[in-house]
Amino acid sequence: AMEHHLAFQTPFGGWVPDERYRCLIVSFEDDERQVWERSLKITPHGELSTDGDPVTTEAAGFVGAIHNVFHVQGDDFDRPLDNLRIFLEQEEDAGRGFSYVRIDTYMDFAGAKPRDMNAYEWDKHCATRLNKLALRMGISIVIVHHTNKAGDFSGSEGLRGGVTTLAVLEKSEQNPETEAVLRSRKCRIAANFSYTL
Repeated sequence: AMEHHLAFQTPFGGWVPDERYRCLIVSFEDDERQVWERSLKITPHGELSTDGDPVTTEAAGFVGAIHNVFHVQGDDFDRPLDNLRIFLEQEEDAGRGFSYVRIDTYMDFAGAKPRDMNAYEWDKHCATRLNKLALRMGISIVIVHHTNKAGDFSGSEGLRGGVTTLAVLEKSEQNPETEAVLRSRKCRIAANFSYTL
């Protein structure tokens, strides 16, 4: 829903963005069919470049406003990160730059920690490198990391330390069947937030 909100200006939590943003989804858990079916539940025609006025869509360079990637080459963290950086730079140079990147999930992208590092050092290292890439390119990189079955943060505290903002998506206490709350647990660049969706 967030990507459709940014790419196609669909309402999200009561907001509509002032402009459109190109989104890259790096998804290790989905395939094309799952993405298409999910997108049809959000936007009438799914992730089509014809959503919205086709003339202004194409003129504004928003063909492929949401671009899905299901695999990034590389066995360790450095190679996938470098390949992601190269792809982002190539699209930027071609005038089709991305404003938003979602990596789902962080663990699939980062891979196993090296033997000579503990979990905290590894998570901090990976999150900090992704954060630096986002800052250098002037984009948002959202890394998805699941909670454990009890709903608690899963993994080391290093991941929290390396990101600019940590937010948790939870069921609303007032309306758990129809609403969710996106709540910040840490926000370095602005005030903490809590949005009902």
